[in-house]
Amino acid sequence: MQNNSNGSWMVATPEGFIPLGLENFGDRGFQWAWSFLQMFNTYPLGPNSSITQKKQILINYINNIQDKDQYIKNLKINMENNLIPLEQLDWIDKNDNRKLIWLLTRIQLDFNLTLPVGVNNILYKDFLFILDSMILDINSKITFIQNKKREWEAIKTSEKEVTWLDKSNKIQLKWTWEYLNKFYKNINPFHPPQNNEELYSAILASFDNLSYGIASDKKLFMDRMKKTWSQKKFRDSGKAKKPYHIPLTKSTQAQLEQLADFKNLRKEQVIEELINKEYEATHLDEKGKNKYRLK
Repeated sequence: MQNNSNGSWMVATPEGFIPLGLENFGDRGFQWAWSFLQMFNTYPLGPNSSITQKKQILINYINNIQDKDQYIKNLKINMENNLIPLEQLDWIDKNDNRKLIWLLTRIQLDFNLTLPVGVNNILYKDFLFILDSMILDINSKITFIQNKKREWEAIKTSEKEVTWLDKSNKIQLKWTWEYLNKFYKNINPFHPPQNNEELYSAILASFDNLSYGIASDKKLFMDRMKKTWSQKKFRDSGKAKKPYHIPLTKSTQAQLEQLADFKNLRKEQVIEELINKEYEATHLDEKGKNKYRLK
């Protein structure tokens, strides 16, 4: 402990003077302590205020308490009863937005909560803040996380189901997200996607969320989406066949219908076949190159 102008109950740290007993709280601990304090007091700062501001609020509050040691002791006990050890979360990659979106959605639905997302710029920090701030004893939180760890393996959409999706294709990702939105299948990404990687994660999380419905419905929806994308891709490539109306005499029309029946083809397929054969015979040389310069 070091005496200073703030009183003997403060200790010097690289980040400044911190109440004695709270020097090892770190940003996570002070974020939780501020949230805990909000349950009993009202302050003008919103959840998006900086951690420095929140620390100062807490320090000022403790400074006005007569029995500071007891308050800090109780605060530490409450923190230990609320914050899950990070070892319990080691299966959650801090950069895995797909899994984090899914977890936040499960917290929202399982506990019927409105989540204060946007407290941090990083989704993992938001997840940690929400998990820490939930009014739930630590054993229940640990049980929830362990259950979700097992559940994740069961509901995660397999890689073979999304091989058609290219996470570097901005046009495809945007189309897929809009398609999901059109059928109300897109999940809340909590942080609006800012790049391809984040949009890809939100799409995969939406696919994962479909696992809570009927398996055959999910398969049908995803197969239809994949087919619709393939059709769009084909149309956009310019290879799609355009309809043409060719006026024919009645006798020629009859002959065309007989040829179509004989070859078991559609009439337009017969016409295409005849044109291709005539073009090869009149315009291509033995090597298959065009004998005439195109105008």
